[in-house]
Amino acid sequence: MIVARSLTAASILLAASFAAQADDMTFCSSDTNKCVTATAKNSAFVVSTAVVVTQEGGTAACPKVEKKHKGNLAIGEGFKVGLSAACKYKFHFKTTNGCTGSKTNHMTADDIENNMTKVELGGDCGTLYTKKYLNVS
Repeated sequence: MIVARSLTAASILLAASFAAQADDMTFCSSDTNKCVTATAKNSAFVVSTAVVVTQEGGTAACPKVEKKHKGNLAIGEGFKVGLSAACKYKFHFKTTNGCTGSKTNHMTADDIENNMTKVELGGDCGTLYTKKYLNVS
């Protein structure tokens, strides 16, 4: 019984360490004027198998950079992303094969300025959608 509890505690700590790694996704650099924290969350009735966040580029201050959150996000799970307030971003949720609907959303500098920095995947396998929300968390 003690061994089982120890293994469970170790599993929880290991899972927490992986979650902490996901929270380290950032596009901010030391020369970034303003860095804000955004949230990507799966609220859909499907598993998100990965989330690709792209800083869309166009200027020297905002070069095109793509980062991928690997690992499944079950319903209600999400992660934090550090964003440069001056740039534009694309969030693309990947899901299991056969699920259709809109899985991509864009976040502009105006969205970031207005704290619309929470992107959620919603719906179910045939009617997926993404939506931006005011980030109050």
